[in-house]
Amino acid sequence: MEIDNSIYLIEVALATLQKYGESQGGNFLFMLLMSTGLERLMKIIMNLSEYKESNRFLSSSELKNYGHDLIELRDAVFNMLTTLSSCTDTLQQEFRNLITHCSRNRKPLC
Repeated sequence: MEIDNSIYLIEVALATLQKYGESQGGNFLFMLLMSTGLERLMKIIMNLSEYKESNRFLSSSELKNYGHDLIELRDAVFNMLTTLSSCTDTLQQEFRNLITHCSRNRKPLC
């Protein structure tokens, strides 16, 4: 599942940072894993928001238009979420679902 992959990449990124610290060459791997995990997670959030608002998922071409620019993705996610009807309830429920999903059967990496 895509959310599992996103969360796993973020977990591995944090474990890498913890293992190698800031000065032992682990920075590149940490940044690669973290940016990939965050990008995927933001695109999931965008898809869920689009589905909530218009009962459809974003097309591949719509998602590709954002590329890999994390700042642009962050801004797009923020704009999508702030325009949703009953945004607060939606956000709270989505984060509850995400936390519940992440806490099930997850083993620490370190």
